[in-house]
Amino acid sequence: MSDSEQSVRVEAISIKGLFGLYDHDIRLNTAARVTILHGPNGVGKSVLLRLIAAFFDGRYREFIVVPFTTFTVSLTDGRTATVYGLSEANHGSAARSLRLIVNNTGSQQLTYEIPIRTTFDDIAKRIEGESPFLSRMGESQFYEHRTRQMLTSEQVVERYGTASDVMAAIKLPLDDEPDVVKGMRDAIPVQLVETQRLLRTPREALYRTERKSMIATVRSYSDELVGEISRTLSRYGTESQKLDQTFPQRLIWSGYVSTPTVEDLKERLNKLDEQLSKLNALGLIDKVSYPAQPSEIDALEEVKRSVMALYVQDTENKLQFLASLATRIQLLVDSVNGKFRNKTLMVSRERGLQVFDQRKRPVGLDALSSGEQHELVLWFDLLFNVKTNSLVLIDEPELSLHVSWQKKMLPELLEIAGTVRFDALVATHSPFIIGDRLDLTVSLDADIDE
Repeated sequence: MSDSEQSVRVEAISIKGLFGLYDHDIRLNTAARVTILHGPNGVGKSVLLRLIAAFFDGRYREFIVVPFTTFTVSLTDGRTATVYGLSEANHGSAARSLRLIVNNTGSQQLTYEIPIRTTFDDIAKRIEGESPFLSRMGESQFYEHRTRQMLTSEQVVERYGTASDVMAAIKLPLDDEPDVVKGMRDAIPVQLVETQRLLRTPREALYRTERKSMIATVRSYSDELVGEISRTLSRYGTESQKLDQTFPQRLIWSGYVSTPTVEDLKERLNKLDEQLSKLNALGLIDKVSYPAQPSEIDALEEVKRSVMALYVQDTENKLQFLASLATRIQLLVDSVNGKFRNKTLMVSRERGLQVFDQRKRPVGLDALSSGEQHELVLWFDLLFNVKTNSLVLIDEPELSLHVSWQKKMLPELLEIAGTVRFDALVATHSPFIIGDRLDLTVSLDADIDE
């Protein structure tokens, strides 16, 4: 697929006045599909990734708790959206709202005011009930015994509440969000790969009201792979059944008269045999016996070669349903096994991800080191959980990884991004990940001396 045929993508991100200190302008490397952010601690690499994800998810509350002036997203089709921070949106007024301005294609501009409604009183009452230092003096007034100060509900939440308390106290209604704004957000799937990626809530527990348990991500992904393989093999089986059932009719009545040369048929059979061997090695299909081997093609009559050619064509069509899954599994296995020492990753239709030691004994996925789990989880995420033409935001991919592994990361990421066709924006401190690819980097240098 050429670039002109691809869906719209993010072209640039800009944030001004971050923390009241920094201006960052980032133009993504759309050709290579990987852009690397680097810079000293505290310049907002991780915060910037979270704000990008929040914008495309419609979670505007994130923009309230981070000080900034403007945040702008530019797409390859010419659309832009700018979120103005509270100070800029209000221009000194007492009103509290975010302002979002979208420039649509055709020079159409739309301004969307997002009012902020708060429930600080309810949160403050709960905090007061749990604190020995606070006493409620009125509906929105509290007395702090240690400092002998009168505090408003908002001051109580901001001083003594957690970050989740602050977020819970702020309500942003999105029922009236214009279609132009929603359409821009929905144009690109965005996925944030955060630093905490080794534990997760299983999908079956997401909608339960009881306390959610956390399980190792590698085990959860192993179960997901079993489901993915099962669904793919089901589609493969359905297509195989259709082709097998109609084979006689197509052979007799469809006017199939093409007779390939002996050399052409041999070449196609050899390629097919190679493909089937790889699928068998990956555990996706069992070994297949041909009606005739390549070495026997010379002795076949012309009519029989025509029959064999139709059989080969049908088999090629069937295997198309396995091609994408097989490519992704192969990339995962090759990447991981190129780094694991004294262990081997394999894939099973029934058990998903399996690891064995040198003596072929199974190794529990939970027993892998944190670095091994980080490696397995990251590549699985990128290969199986990312949609085509997504923007993937990866925070500190070097976590728990040995230097030798960090050096291999960027070439593999470039290959995977090109195969799956997604864009990656990576925040890292590691010079080993960057290597000699300075052309892919954007430096978020701090202009202010510490």
